[in-house]
Amino acid sequence: MITIVWIAAVLWKNVSRPVSTLFYAGVAYGIFAIVISAVMSPIVTGELQGPLTHPFGIVSVLVTNAIWGTAAGVIAVVLKKAIN
Repeated sequence: MITIVWIAAVLWKNVSRPVSTLFYAGVAYGIFAIVISAVMSPIVTGELQGPLTHPFGIVSVLVTNAIWGTAAGVIAVVLKKAIN
């Protein structure tokens, strides 16, 4: 659902560079996911868990979300061309 909202937003706003925009959206989403995990895991389980406990976890979350955002940007470009 998040990806659909991202694609719809860049199409609706007619963003000139949807691939780079959604790449950065993916990175921002990854950062937010890491922060939320760091805040919520001690509350829920009583101890810090998630990406912050494993350095590779931080990198993998950011890279995965950056790739996902880039893919969403490519889909947005294809849809934009199909609409026009």
